[in-house]
Amino acid sequence: MNSLFTSITYSNGPKTFEEKALELASDFISMGGRKIEVLSSGKARLIEKKEDDVFKTALKTALKIALYSTLIIPLIALVTTAVLRPKLQPQEPKRVWLNDIQVNGALSKLVEKHPGSCYIDSLVVNPEKLARITKLYPLFRSSAEKSITKLFDKKTVLIPVNVNSNHWALFVADIQKRRLAYYDSLSGPIPAVATSIRAHLEKVANEEGVALEPADFAAEVLPCPQQPNTTDCGVYLILTAEHILENKPLTYTQSDVDTYRLNN
Repeated sequence: MNSLFTSITYSNGPKTFEEKALELASDFISMGGRKIEVLSSGKARLIEKKEDDVFKTALKTALKIALYSTLIIPLIALVTTAVLRPKLQPQEPKRVWLNDIQVNGALSKLVEKHPGSCYIDSLVVNPEKLARITKLYPLFRSSAEKSITKLFDKKTVLIPVNVNSNHWALFVADIQKRRLAYYDSLSGPIPAVATSIRAHLEKVANEEGVALEPADFAAEVLPCPQQPNTTDCGVYLILTAEHILENKPLTYTQSDVDTYRLNN
């Protein structure tokens, strides 16, 4: 009689083949860091074979059970997670901060769809950053500033600003009403760059022969949706601009922001 099976006995008699196989399988699985519970129905029939044959058959069955439990099932789970889940579950948008090129590029596409609107490059109204860039690219200032002609023939002018070099917000100039609205998705105060924007508008007005009153384009804060994080300000700016140009109420949500990130 095989020595291994001499110790595998119940108090009321020898174990059946099924019980021996499951116990061996349990041992194999335990060695692989897993543990199973075997529930016996008490109806397992006895296998009347030689002990060596029983052991060999039980061992083969145990190996199959252990292989299936420790390798096949985890492999199926891994494939399901890696391959199927991304198709079944919504993709998570990447939370990255938009730079000047991305923000200006998005606004450029928006104004192309809406005649009567234009945008002023974020660098034009940022004297410090513009000065640094024009040292490297001397022609940038003139090309950026001259990219808009007949500004006072427009209806709406979008002016993105990078507040303190770490947060995007939006000024919108209503040329006909001579109003300058400020939209900030973090509800910050009107930044100092508002003075530069007013000066730029006055400079363009003089060049185009338009007279401005002292009270024209005085900045005022208007409400807009608020971001719940520190990375989505650029997208909030773009969606605010889009809704304004399309005369839609500013009622977009974080879900709309996530959708924008996934599609752009």
